[in-house]
This record gives sequence, C-alpha cells and structure tokens, in this order.
Amino acid sequence: MCFGGADPQNISTLLLSRLSDLGFDNPVDVVLGASNPFLPEVRLAADQYPGPVKIHHNLGDEEMIGLYQGARLAFLPASTTMLEAIACKVPIVMGYAVDNQMDIYHGFLNTELFAGVGDWNKPQRLKAAIDQCLAEDRVTYGTKVDQLIDGYSNVNLSGIFKQLAAGVEPIVCRRATKIEMHQYFKWANDPVVRSTAVKTDVISWEEHTKWFSRRLVDQDSLLLFFLYRNRPCGQIRYEVSSSGSAIVSISIDPGFRGQRLASRMLAIGQEQFHSRFPEIPLIVAYIRPDNLASRKTFERVQFSLIEEVNLRGTDLLRYERRERSLSDKNDES
Repeated sequence: MCFGGADPQNISTLLLSRLSDLGFDNPVDVVLGASNPFLPEVRLAADQYPGPVKIHHNLGDEEMIGLYQGARLAFLPASTTMLEAIACKVPIVMGYAVDNQMDIYHGFLNTELFAGVGDWNKPQRLKAAIDQCLAEDRVTYGTKVDQLIDGYSNVNLSGIFKQLAAGVEPIVCRRATKIEMHQYFKWANDPVVRSTAVKTDVISWEEHTKWFSRRLVDQDSLLLFFLYRNRPCGQIRYEVSSSGSAIVSISIDPGFRGQRLASRMLAIGQEQFHSRFPEIPLIVAYIRPDNLASRKTFERVQFSLIEEVNLRGTDLLRYERRERSLSDKNDES
C-alpha cells in the first residue's frame, strides 16, 4: 500500500486495521516517507495486524518497481502513482483520498480493469474488491493492461505537440479499448458508413461484440480512437495482411463531418501505425468510386489511385501510400 510519503489522511493505519478486521493475514508492504507524522500509529497497526508487515521509507524508482512486480495486488489512490503500478501490471484496489482524485478514479473505474472502493477515508466493499483482484488471472490482466498502456505514449504526445506547434486545436489519438465497443457499434451502423462499405448490411450487436473483442487482441490489427474537443470524433482501423501490406479504413462521427478532420486523423494514424509496424511500408485503402469526400481525404495525405478493382462483387478504387520500410532505412545507414 502506498498513499504518498506524507499520507495526510493516515489511510495506511486505517487500511491495516480494516484488513485485520476482515481476517486477512497476507504479507503487507507499506510505503511511507521517513517524516510521516503518523508513523507511530502505522507501526502500532502493523503490530496488531495478524500477518507480517514491512514498512518502507523513501524508496527509489527501481525499489518501487520491484515492490509492484512482486506484489499480488496494490492498494493505491487514484493518482499518478497508479500509472506506475499499472505499467508493472499489478492488480489494483483503488479509491480517492482527496476531491481532485475523483475524476481520475471514475475514469479508471470505467476501464473495468481496477477494483474501486470509493473514498479511502471510508472504503466500501473492500473485501469484494480484494477478492476481485485476487481472482484475476495475471496473464489475462496483463493483456488488458497492454491495451490501456501500450508503450507508445511518446508517439501520442509528440502528435499532440506537433499539432499545437502548427497552431491547430489538437486531435487526441489513442488505441481503442473495450470501453469504446458501443461507440464503434454506433459508427459501424451509421447509414452513411454502411452505404459506403463493401458490405452494406446492418451489423448486429452480437456480430459486433465478437468482431471487436477479437480485433482488440489481434496482433495484426490496430484500432485507433480519436477525440476532438473531448468528444469522440472518429476511428481508423488497420489490418495487416500476409502480403506485407495493411488495409486502412476510416469513419467520422456525424457531428464532425465537413470539418476536414479526416485528413488530419489519417496523418496521425499513419504515424501511429508505422511506429508500431515499421516493417510494413505499404498501406492500402479501398474506396467506392462515388465517395468523392473519402477520395479527397486520402489524396490529401499522399495516397495515390492505383487501379479499379472488384471485391466481392463491388467496384472499388485501390489507393496506396508507401513508406520506406525498416529494412530500406537500415540499408541506407
């Protein structure tokens, strides 16, 4: 458990006492600052706890990582401390200790990855939250965490800074998660999207949930979710094929059409894709000939019309954009 070096609400003492009352005797590591004013109370609660308790002071980054990686679960406030623990893939029982953590708490709660107890000063359903974490398969949990923190924060942040430097209001891009399943369903069945798709049939919820769940864990798929002014504005999907290319498709939320966001999203998407798949140089898009808006969007980001094709009985235009592959760049160096 770690509630900050000062732990001003003395939650460490409260939690040790609650765990004792619930009959837990698992080993506990408590992280505090050396000048914590409640240290005598924490030590007393540790002495009364039925299992072993080790109190740590002023741990460095590597020591904290070691604790997280060796822990079966962590008790944490909804703060930046959680981000470190999430990256170490330790299951988390979380709550908020002060008002400015409430929005973060509810945001994390919506991911359905973490067990929440509400206000740490008066935690609710603590035992159920602990049981939920202990029942979680670590491999499955780790896979879910990889969807939330995918290791490409540098690409996400650089994309935002580039837009700010260009003097435009930034579009935020991140990898889609389970939370967006219903939003993707709405976009997929939008009449305009269905009319321009290769298959124009309405998609059922059952079909969609199976498809979306598979794509989230498919190593050859990349689902990118975009927000503009804190509202979902669209999505881009990449599917890597065995031929060494990837097929891209895009849809824009009806409320944001006509604002020229699509070409900006595609430019961001290209950078996101090639950072994850540097060995795939060729991106392909299939567009209906009468979809002039989509054709112009792809042409604005250097996609070129290659040929007319017929896929599953539908006449389409094949557009391509080729980047230098990783092997080409290595040959040059």
